[in-house]
Amino acid sequence: MTKYTYMKDYIRSSIKKINAWLSKRGYGLYMSKLPTVEDEVDLDRKIVFISTRSSPQNQLYSLLHECGHIVIRSRKDYDTRYAAAIAYTEGNKKPSMRGLVEEIEEEILAWREGQILAKKLEIFVEEQSYYRYSSRWVMSYIVRASVGREHLFPVTNDKEKKEKDKGLPIQLSLLDLIDKKDSSEDGA
Repeated sequence: MTKYTYMKDYIRSSIKKINAWLSKRGYGLYMSKLPTVEDEVDLDRKIVFISTRSSPQNQLYSLLHECGHIVIRSRKDYDTRYAAAIAYTEGNKKPSMRGLVEEIEEEILAWREGQILAKKLEIFVEEQSYYRYSSRWVMSYIVRASVGREHLFPVTNDKEKKEKDKGLPIQLSLLDLIDKKDSSEDGA
């Protein structure tokens, strides 16, 4: 048995453990490669959706994260603790600074709760890989909160300015800008 096959089998058995945990709480698990399926938990219908377009390891990490949301939202103080986030995510209000911060806080805590759940279920999670994957997602939540759903910034370097002068809309995501900054620091 190759290392890859072993890991794939281990991840499959880990997902089965999590599915049993979900079932005990009345939740279903739907995994699909359809482009319309994104990693999320539908608390009203009690279904966790996981995209199989990512690697098996990342599917496991995303599943743990979504379970983290279930843990957080089952707490007695959830409605008071996250009142501002609830108000705008349910479409009742324009997002407030407090609501955005609460949403980011819940997302970060969901990653931590997922890690705690993995330990309870005796599922091995390679910590550095989990932290890298979760950090990328946490940055996306911060970007969304700070610049809105379009995640775009205007570009200013010379080559891109010339393209813009041609009338082409040139924009980069914050993560592209971070990646550019990281690569320029590596060369310095």
